Amino acid sequence: MIIQLHREFESIYGFPAVTSVDTQIFTIRYPETGCLDLGCRDICCSGGAVMDITTFNKLRKSGLYPLIHWDSFNFENDPYYPGGLGCYTPVENNRCVFQNTTGNGCGIHTYCLENGIPVHELKFFACCIFPCEVNSVAGYKNVLTAGYELRHPDYYFPCKDIGTTTIYQSARNDILHYFGPSLLYELDTMMNELLLQVEGSL
Repeated sequence: MIIQLHREFESIYGFPAVTSVDTQIFTIRYPETGCLDLGCRDICCSGGAVMDITTFNKLRKSGLYPLIHWDSFNFENDPYYPGGLGCYTPVENNRCVFQNTTGNGCGIHTYCLENGIPVHELKFFACCIFPCEVNSVAGYKNVLTAGYELRHPDYYFPCKDIGTTTIYQSARNDILHYFGPSLLYELDTMMNELLLQVEGSL
């Protein structure tokens, strides 16, 4: 179910904005400790992820990936990513080139943690808020929803519906970083109201 919010919430970069919520984010379960212990070899990254131009430029200046051909990417207009431009990451051997070469997880994320850098500075927006995303859904624009693969039955992700928390709770701190406490307050209120409705129907 898509619920319209009371107002538009812009991200700290202007793009994207959130105006509606897909209530699936409150019902799809997700591992409380994250997904790295599932042994899936980061299936969510196997087709690449969307780079936003804002974080792309920061990562490029960091010098972290000197072998990447930074001038080879063709960004397209996309209001669902910071800077309003998006482009898929390169993929080699069915793995995003930014994944760790040994073990699971994102190389950008690992680098940030090891060097005391806020993860949101260098890791792409789409990757940070996964398993949620902002997209168009069922004719609505600017919807905070479940990641595409998690809301379509044609895909199987072993992290879906096996945990004790929800995908919203998993992405909650990242949503706070990008959109601020006012959106979080509205989302928390909506989640609690939906829970009360479910309990009341039992």
